[in-house]
Order: sequence, then C-alpha cells, then structure tokens
Amino acid sequence: MVIASIVSLRMPKIYEITSIIQLGSINEPLINNEEAKSIMLNQNSLLTIINDLNLKITVEDLKKIIKISDVKGTNLLKINITYPSIDVAFKINDAIVNLLIVQGQNMYKEREFIMNGRLKELQGAVKNAEEDIVRTQNMIMGIPSPKDIS
Repeated sequence: MVIASIVSLRMPKIYEITSIIQLGSINEPLINNEEAKSIMLNQNSLLTIINDLNLKITVEDLKKIIKISDVKGTNLLKINITYPSIDVAFKINDAIVNLLIVQGQNMYKEREFIMNGRLKELQGAVKNAEEDIVRTQNMIMGIPSPKDIS
C-alpha cells in the first residue's frame, strides 16, 4: 500500500482538457465531422500549433495527445487534449478549435458569396418575368375584342 502511494506521487501529472464543438451549417453542414477532423489533424495545422505555441514536440507526438471523436447522431465533435501542463493543454485546445473556426468562416463566406450571386441572378430573372408579364398584358389590352371588329 505504501509503495503504491509513493509511486503515484512520483508519477508526472497529466491533465486532460475536453471540449465539444458544433460544426456550422447553411441548409447543410459546411464541414462534416471527418473533414473537420482532417483539418484539425493535418500536418500543416499541427506544425502551425507547434510553432505558434513554441512546443518542443514533433507533429507525431502532438497527434498522440489529441483525440477527436464524433458525438453520435450529431454534428458535434469531442476534443480531448492530454498534456503534462494544464496551461499548454488549454492553449493547444484553443489553437485547434481556432483553426477549425477560421476554416469554417472561410467556407461560410465562400458559400454566402455563391448564394448571394445566385440570389441576384434569380432577382434579375424575376424582374425580367415581371416585365414580360406587363408587356403581354399591354399587348392583350391593345387587341380589339371580336365584337368591335366589323
């Protein structure tokens, strides 16, 4: 019993940060769960985090401390960060989430631009149809009725 207590006191502390994020959508998800995971765990994203936080670990080591899982039946992702420093664990979590937020915002802006362009096209088509209706009505009103033709 005493040996177990001494061993547990000598073991380094490991902290776990857990966060749950919801993926955005415009009529449909902007990014599905798998795309979000690949964005957060890709080589460039992890290198950015390592450099920004001045971590002295490799990309592979960083991948090992990050666990991302689906919350079944939802567009939620659960992110677990396990690290010996609670401050660094929070910073890693924030960096990963921020990378995904930036990517999501970029995708949202792209889709919004496309949707606004399509909306302008449809508004133009409606305006043209309304003008065609007015011209047709004017043409019909200008035709004499059969009773008036002799």
